[in-house]
Parts: sequence; C-alpha cells; structure tokens
Amino acid sequence: MVKFIHTADVHLGREFDQFDERGEERREDIRLTFRRIAGLAVEKGIDLFLISGDLFNSPNPSKKDLEFVFETFRMLCDNNVVIFIIPGNHDYSIPNGIWDREFNSLGENLHIFTSPKFETIDLEHFKVSVVGCAYNRNQSNFRLLEKPGLKISHQNSILLFHGSYEYPNQEYRDQPFSLEELKRLPFNYIALGHYHRHLGIFSEEKKACFYPGAPEGLNLDERNAGKRYVILGEISDQGEVNITIEEVQRKMAYRELTNDPEKVKQYVSDHTGMENLGLFTSTC
Repeated sequence: MVKFIHTADVHLGREFDQFDERGEERREDIRLTFRRIAGLAVEKGIDLFLISGDLFNSPNPSKKDLEFVFETFRMLCDNNVVIFIIPGNHDYSIPNGIWDREFNSLGENLHIFTSPKFETIDLEHFKVSVVGCAYNRNQSNFRLLEKPGLKISHQNSILLFHGSYEYPNQEYRDQPFSLEELKRLPFNYIALGHYHRHLGIFSEEKKACFYPGAPEGLNLDERNAGKRYVILGEISDQGEVNITIEEVQRKMAYRELTNDPEKVKQYVSDHTGMENLGLFTSTC
C-alpha cells in the first residue's frame, strides 16, 4: 500500500494588491498553511507528497519563499516522505530556473518533472509508477491527455497534471481535457491542479481524480471562498483507492452586511488581513 497527500495552487508569493500593507500578512498565512500540510503528511505517515503545479505564484519567487520551501522539503525528506512536483502555468519551468537549480541538494526523495513531455518515475519499494509533465506555455492549447504516449511499469500508478477540465459548451486553453479523456487513462489516481476550488471529477473503486483546490483563498470571489482542502489517499497493493479530504485553511469569517456600503467597505478593510478571508456580499 502507498499513502499520499495531494495539494496544488498554493501560490506562495502572491501579491495581494487589494490588501495594501496587509498583503505580507496574507502571504504569511499561505506559508503557514503549506507548512501545516507538510506537518499533516508527517503526522499521517504519508509516503508521497504530490504538488500539481503553482506552488509558487511566479517562476522567479523571492529568496524568502525559496528558503521557506527548501526547509519544508528538507523536513519532509528527513521524515522519508517522497515529494513529486510539476511546474504550473504560474511557476512554469524556464532554462536554469528555480526547478533546475534550487533543490538539487535534497536528493532522491524529491522529484521535479521539468519536461513538457510525460516522464515516469518507478518506485520499486511501493510498486507504483508516478507520471508527470511540466506545464508548457508554448503549447498550452494542446490536448496532452488525448494521446499521452505513457510508459508505466507497475500495475498501480499516479498522474500529476496541471490543466483545465472542460465543462460542457465552454472552451479552455490551459492544457484542456475532457471527462472521456480522463476515463481512458490507466491511472489509479489523477492528481490535478489549476482550478482553485476543490473539485472531485470521479471516485471509483480503483480510479479517482481530484482537484484539491488552493489551500488558502486567493481572492474575494466565489471560487476562492469557502472551505479549503487537501486530498489524503491510499492505493492498496490490489489497486483499490481510498480518498478522504482534510480541511486545512486558517480560520475564515463570513458575514453579510446590508444597506450601508460604507459598512461593507470598512468591514472588508478591517478583516482581510490575517485570518479572515471570505466572500462578503451586500444587498444594498
């Protein structure tokens, strides 16, 4: 059996211009939540830590965020957690970029998929294959999951992918894919990233596919409001998949203010700094 935790779209280093001087407080919230997810992995005895793109908000994150992630990864590696990362559309891979140079000293417990083509890493100890590819800005409209050309050694397998699940009658450009394309894939678990809201595509006896959503709300809109999650999963030696979700965000407040626009403005100003990011509405 292999146990995993799945997160994505952390967006470390996000600017939060709407919060003015409190933007750094919000960035620290995100760091603390990511550290909490790492702690949860150790606490639960997780084997694989999956990050499906956009760990950072930029391909050139700050020294502070790089050092923070390095220390977090080192803690995970020291606890025998194997980390898998794919770059997303925000922290995309560039020549001699962070994914090539910053984390090499962490050794064989860290795997970063920097190629836009699918690569496979076989974990003999767990009898599982992990497949991933980096987000490709130059071919973002390609349907990579239509004919992926996969090479998988083990019966049980996991895919990391950063792209857009297609809803009916809508068009998407960021590595789009359909439900039919997902269903044809041979993986026991498909670890998606890109959508900031938690979304379970399907969960069956031997196949499951999820977006965990961003672990912290990133804007004051519906996609970023509400509870935030990570995915905890197990794949048995026989291929059965067991999925649970764990709430991870810091405390969140919701309040509806009516009739007085100035009250709405003042409340948002007072409460969007540290532990209170939600969706505020007014009926005035």
